[in-house]
Amino acid sequence: MAMHQTKMTMTGFVGKDPVSIGREGATPVCTFRLGSSDGYYDAKTRAWREFPTTWMTVKAFKALANNVLQSVHKGDPVLVTGSVSTEEWVKDGAKRSSLVLEAESIGHDLSMGVSGFRRVRAGSPTEGSAGPPSVQQASVGRDGAGWRQKAQDDDASVSTGSDGPAMDPFSGHDPMALTGDSPDMRKTSGPAVDVF
Repeated sequence: MAMHQTKMTMTGFVGKDPVSIGREGATPVCTFRLGSSDGYYDAKTRAWREFPTTWMTVKAFKALANNVLQSVHKGDPVLVTGSVSTEEWVKDGAKRSSLVLEAESIGHDLSMGVSGFRRVRAGSPTEGSAGPPSVQQASVGRDGAGWRQKAQDDDASVSTGSDGPAMDPFSGHDPMALTGDSPDMRKTSGPAVDVF
């Protein structure tokens, strides 16, 4: 018999820095609270109205947990996709429960700003250990060909610049090349729909 899981994608802002809740030597686990609110323009009062904020506990495991602990911080706008579950416990004799979003993917919401990316290879050192992680970088053209080539080249050597391994791959590019004003940008219309 197959079990049905509720999948969802939630956007919002990180309420506090993610916290590691795993034990030393065990599977890495981290958690943070994600706040999401929506609003509308009230034409009668000519003011922006916001709905109450919805808060969700997010949990990440294994490599995702390690990457979140190094990349996500309080106030960051993020998108989280995962499975919704209910955690139950007893406190002061009363049964309690909470919805938890068990993350499969977490990323910065690029509609709110820009972000950098560095690929950490399996088995490379992580934060707090000796040496920087192994990083893959690519030279990016307006068509993104550099990223596609780098993804195909599994044996590519690590490229570091004078600023170190986490230098911005977009530096030196015309800022207009990264906006909707660029003639190379594809424009789409219609609502975005997530299908699971």
